[in-house]
Amino acid sequence: MGRVCEVLGNLHEDILMVAVMDGENASDVYLKQGVPFPQEQAWKQMILKMQIMTSLARNTKSFLGTFDHLLLRHEYGDIFVFPIGVEKVLFVVSKSAADSALVSLIRRNVLLATRE
Repeated sequence: MGRVCEVLGNLHEDILMVAVMDGENASDVYLKQGVPFPQEQAWKQMILKMQIMTSLARNTKSFLGTFDHLLLRHEYGDIFVFPIGVEKVLFVVSKSAADSALVSLIRRNVLLATRE
């Protein structure tokens, strides 16, 4: 894949990290200047969680269709996981984006529904 991660990482200023993952191994990695690589244990845990969630998402094909991508939103950043073929995934970490209207609507209603 070579410089694919660097090219993708430079597409937008909010992209902090891009990695092509084949299991636990990164075959290509891009880190925005000044962004530290996660500590080894945190990195391994994050990758394992992504593998589990990606596997679950791929197994819903008969019900929901082909898996396109996975998004995990955190307070300080978002993680996108895109499948590449059968085994590999593209892993993108960005600054947290503004909520979509749908996410805002669901969050607002979940908060209302759980106040009781």
